[in-house]
Amino acid sequence: MNSTTRNIARDTLDLIYPSLIEKRIKLFIVGKSINEQESIRKIIKNRLLEIKAYGFDVEVYYPEHIFTDLLYRGKKYNLLELENTLASSVESVLIIPESPGSFTELGSFTNHEKLKDKLIVLVDEQYKNANSFIMQGPVRYLDKHTDSIIIYYDLDNILSDEYSKQIIKNIHSAVRKIVGDKKTSLEDFISNPLEIKFFVLFFSSFVDMFPEPILIDAYKYLLDLHNIPDSQKVADENIPISLNILINDLYLKVQGYNYEITSQGYAFVSGLVKKTIQHSTSFDLIRSNYILDAY
Repeated sequence: MNSTTRNIARDTLDLIYPSLIEKRIKLFIVGKSINEQESIRKIIKNRLLEIKAYGFDVEVYYPEHIFTDLLYRGKKYNLLELENTLASSVESVLIIPESPGSFTELGSFTNHEKLKDKLIVLVDEQYKNANSFIMQGPVRYLDKHTDSIIIYYDLDNILSDEYSKQIIKNIHSAVRKIVGDKKTSLEDFISNPLEIKFFVLFFSSFVDMFPEPILIDAYKYLLDLHNIPDSQKVADENIPISLNILINDLYLKVQGYNYEITSQGYAFVSGLVKKTIQHSTSFDLIRSNYILDAY
């Protein structure tokens, strides 16, 4: 990795941290496949994106949209391990037990030391008093012994605008209670694939086209600079996750073996610079320095 790339990586991190850590809630949603009919998870996600409550920006993530690339890279990952890794990177996990897979994940997350206190479980109220394993096991345990929150909903009314808005407000309130006043350290920020996607996006706005190894090396340089353990492993896992998110959001595109920012991606970056980053002149300066060094 040359000095220009190294400087861009360092300057990019200095630009986006801590500007982008305020009032952003990262919510991981687990439930029935969004491709299936009557998926409550799909309904809830759409409503979350429509409603901005309490002044928070909500970033909603589906596990299957994020891990696809890693699962097909031939490494020994399984979806449950990757979900646990990612769930450690979000403020809260919304679980809607509406399918066999989500039942399994509810049980797993209930027994996960880092996750058991930041779950929001959305349960069909017709099962509230059911003598089932789900209700008498994970749901009862979370309700009585953890900081997680159980929310009941009426399936017959979930498509109603007013009712679904109230459910969304309840979810926001639960997330706000779980998140509290927690602050994100620089070390946590650069170790988190959901945060580092901003580094990847800004990096791509400075460097016109780049292959994945260049990005991994630039990111690993930052991890080493801040003494993050297992930097190569972290870089190898986090960069594909971040790239997959940005491609799904149509902010990046693939050209052969290279990645390139799209017009939507550049517009998003420009909007963030104007709205969030105090020293917007720094953004132009980094790009100018890259152009001078490159040519």
